[in-house]
Amino acid sequence: MAVNQAVRHGLGVRGEQLVRDMVGGTTTHFNAPFDVIDHKQKQAYEVKTMLAGGKDMKIHISDNSMNRKKEFAEKHGYQATLVVVVYGASVTNIYSSGLRQSVRIAQMSPWV
Repeated sequence: MAVNQAVRHGLGVRGEQLVRDMVGGTTTHFNAPFDVIDHKQKQAYEVKTMLAGGKDMKIHISDNSMNRKKEFAEKHGYQATLVVVVYGASVTNIYSSGLRQSVRIAQMSPWV
């Protein structure tokens, strides 16, 4: 099922807000290395979103983006976490792992 860009953007913003509210952090500006930052806990969150039921339930971060994230985390002493928000018809599931360039949802832990 193809989803237009406006819908994908809306899901992404909603996912970032969900994570921000859960951790008490702040969302970052467009093109920042991470989507949500918790300055008190020194945590940086990369948030990805997807629809449940997709054929290929995995995410990938480009080489350039991954390098920017690693440099930021190391420079500022932040722990980097990858969070994936999966929107289903009636349930939203959230998964997390350490920052990884490519990972399948089945390899991640449910985020509590």
